[in-house]
Amino acid sequence: MTTYQLRLDSADKVVKFIRDITPLDVTADITPHNSHIAIDAKSLIGIFSLDLRQALDLTVYDVNEKHISKVKQLIADFNCVERIHG
Repeated sequence: MTTYQLRLDSADKVVKFIRDITPLDVTADITPHNSHIAIDAKSLIGIFSLDLRQALDLTVYDVNEKHISKVKQLIADFNCVERIHG
């Protein structure tokens, strides 16, 4: 498990994020920073229900070996800052 901090502060960023993460074989949640609310990272409606002005934590739980490079590219595309190693 690894957690990254990211900002999805516009509708365009949210749509691009969903479009990029959905095909990946990963389990991931989005949590508002310093909150206990967890939203499926592949849920468009769930992400839009959050306060997008705040920093968000993306927690990636399991990554299929075939998709590690794609997950790393997703993280790079959204300028994610790694927060926690697990």
